Amino acid sequence: MNGAADLAQGRIPLVLRLLDHQIVGAEDELLGNVDDLELAETDRGLLVVGLLSGPAALAVRHGGRSGHWLAAIWRRLHPDHHPHVLSIPMAHVTALDSAVHVSRYAQRVLEQEAGLELWLRRYVVSRLPGARGGGDDRQHNAVITSRERHEELACADDAPRLSRLLGAEVRTRSGEVLGTVIELTAEAFERRGLELGRLRLVEVVCSRRHLGQDLGYTMAPQGPALVRGILRRWHSGDRRLSLDDLVHVDWREQTLTFPDGVTARHPHERLPQER
Repeated sequence: MNGAADLAQGRIPLVLRLLDHQIVGAEDELLGNVDDLELAETDRGLLVVGLLSGPAALAVRHGGRSGHWLAAIWRRLHPDHHPHVLSIPMAHVTALDSAVHVSRYAQRVLEQEAGLELWLRRYVVSRLPGARGGGDDRQHNAVITSRERHEELACADDAPRLSRLLGAEVRTRSGEVLGTVIELTAEAFERRGLELGRLRLVEVVCSRRHLGQDLGYTMAPQGPALVRGILRRWHSGDRRLSLDDLVHVDWREQTLTFPDGVTARHPHERLPQER
């Protein structure tokens, strides 16, 4: 299934279409990147409820000493005594293409954090191994003379995040390891007009290989036929599982448990209703 087909059905590959993408304002202002996604466990399943952007969000995702170091610098330099990571509600996402477009309200909130965020991205995040924080900020017009505190947008430190699922081990109840999570897809079940709304996680893709994910192969074949053939063979063991079958998520141990004999298919294999 390619990205266009996913979106046409209201399904969005979160790593491919949201994570690390540029956030853009109402008039194409650059507002940072999507560094993580806030999740919520509800009676409807796991929902994506907000966009997280900035060094504090990236620090949690990065983990380790460098993550703690980045978070400590962010707290030390932040103008608030008790700073918190802002979570932009999904209702303020107005479009998805090569970037993530947000409302004027979300733009104003992000611009108020921009001075510190841009400094940290340029001089700290961009120097971390594997980081993608040194983006072009030439179009960023964040000249902010006053700040508002948005306590209603605070993301709790212990809130579930997409980064806690990526790399998580997928296993069955009997202990069989199916791979680690490399992608999750979600459906836009609340979409109204221009508002994307909250997303419900519907599938997880697990693999024992990561090269194809890095090359954008996970949800659709990419590149010349020879490359596609090699990657298809390399990723022949990839599995796509419905989260309706999920038994348990252990956030601390980063494991997802499914029943024995769970139905699994290759990410490129489509069901009749998807054709």
